[in-house]
Amino acid sequence: MKTNNLTQGTFKSAARLGLLALLAAVAPAVSRASVVYTNFGTSPLFNTTQGNEIGPDGLGDDLAEADQFTAAATLNLSTIEIALSCVNTGLCPNSFAVALESDDAGSPANTVTPLASFTVTGSTLPILGSSIDQTLTYSGPTLTLDSGTSYWLVVLPDAAPVGTDQIAWNLNSIGQTSSTNNTATAFAGGGSSDIFYAFGDTPSAFEVDGASATSTPEPGT
Repeated sequence: MKTNNLTQGTFKSAARLGLLALLAAVAPAVSRASVVYTNFGTSPLFNTTQGNEIGPDGLGDDLAEADQFTAAATLNLSTIEIALSCVNTGLCPNSFAVALESDDAGSPANTVTPLASFTVTGSTLPILGSSIDQTLTYSGPTLTLDSGTSYWLVVLPDAAPVGTDQIAWNLNSIGQTSSTNNTATAFAGGGSSDIFYAFGDTPSAFEVDGASATSTPEPGT
């Protein structure tokens, strides 16, 4: 989160003070970023050496990874910080998608028309072992995440039924387990667009941030 540093000065002109008061009265609303959900640690933010697999499993299936979370506050989606790595050099040549989805009785609701979708360039991912995470910035219509409501963050393979990228979604470093958050591997069968889920993975690491509009107070308030 970035903060703006203000430098104080000495204003000797009453007219200048009046102008400042006028500008304050017409200042636009300011958005302030807040955390909707996070399972990042402090040091390290996430497990740098282990992750859940996304991509071809060698058996004709493409694996996706889905992590459920519950919004801690009602905010408009702004960014998602996610710990993604490439398994090794040159193994992630293609772009792939990260999707935010609603919950449908404990499973992701819809991978075809998600609430939001982000494109990630595989070749820009750090190699597994790095402590660098990625920032996904939301630029679509206002998307409000409601406090107490469950959602899913899903990392999809680059292509189905047979993809190329071998991606790792780094595990969390705070001891979170599958019993504390619902997580799943999604299998897209070779030659089929059907998806089924196997639950019980260790939760991967990510943070969802949002913003709410706050009006600048009127002078004298």
